[in-house]
Amino acid sequence: MSIELLNAVVMAAYAQVALVDAEDTDSYPEWEQATLHGFVAGPRGVAVAAAIDAEVWVRVLGGWEGNELVEGHLFTSAEIMVGNQGVIAGNLTTQFARLWWPSGPTRVTVYVNAPPEEVTAVTFVLEQI
Repeated sequence: MSIELLNAVVMAAYAQVALVDAEDTDSYPEWEQATLHGFVAGPRGVAVAAAIDAEVWVRVLGGWEGNELVEGHLFTSAEIMVGNQGVIAGNLTTQFARLWWPSGPTRVTVYVNAPPEEVTAVTFVLEQI
């Protein structure tokens, strides 16, 4: 059974929201390397395109078991490394939250409610691997 680590509405400045390692100050992935599909992943974080300057509902679920239902459409999945200070989720320039998550390799599965330029809801699902 998953645990809801975050359920918040954030302003998506620069049309993006992210989940990144809190320990590494360079964990935000290089947006210039984003795919045409509206996301970018790096070794320590994932960023997702959202509607421009919109309020975006951001959820983070931890300890997810594959048989649980998550709202939205499966968007992408990436593996990141998390350090000893957990993760940061939201929009790093406007609103974000620091969340506890154990250190080590983590799979981040992302669900969204719309195409990248229209996204107003993002769910990050974390699994230790």
